[in-house]
Amino acid sequence: MGAFLFTLENQTISHVRIAFGGMAPTPKRAFKTEAALKGKNLQDALQVTLNDYAPISDMRASAEYRSETAQALLTKALMELQGLAQSRVLA
Repeated sequence: MGAFLFTLENQTISHVRIAFGGMAPTPKRAFKTEAALKGKNLQDALQVTLNDYAPISDMRASAEYRSETAQALLTKALMELQGLAQSRVLA
């Protein structure tokens, strides 16, 4: 599970908060990723890699699956944000 909060100013991320559950013993913020995204324009933000976690493998999911899923959720959130921002510019 991922939670995302983005604030945009002129297609640039000015404020960001990201947290994931299932990547650590308790839900945890992704401080490194937040710092990497802040100040980036939306196109460049899609290249940022989530690197805040070292998940474990257990009976519910492998570490690789957890990492890939978290990265996919971050990418999806940024793509949706990009679409929302473009639709507001066009309106």
